[in-house]
Amino acid sequence: MYTLKKSLGQHFLKDENMCRKIVDALPVTPGMQLLEVGPGAGAITKYLLEIPGIDFKAVELDTEKVQYLEKTYPVLQGKLINESFLETPPPYTGSFAVIGNFPIISLPRSCSGCWNGRNRCPW
Repeated sequence: MYTLKKSLGQHFLKDENMCRKIVDALPVTPGMQLLEVGPGAGAITKYLLEIPGIDFKAVELDTEKVQYLEKTYPVLQGKLINESFLETPPPYTGSFAVIGNFPIISLPRSCSGCWNGRNRCPW
């Protein structure tokens, strides 16, 4: 089990239809590198793991959520980065896509790299 930590800005997407729509909207290309930011309890993650032919990783600050995800989805072993998205180095070489269920309040800080001309978040 896990707990919601508002201090980390956590909110959990519970609408399965919405989770599926978010993932279905992702433009997937064979071999793409995909990083999920803040997978939490895996609402979107479980659908991302169904996409064939991608190199998937996720970054999650909350150790409790990382442990939950590894137990619930054993395929995630070695694909979870237990660090802050804002402080971790890029998890891939080359370009990669980023997906996440971001709370609007965190977007200005999380995506400052996108808006300052560096063309990637947050690196």
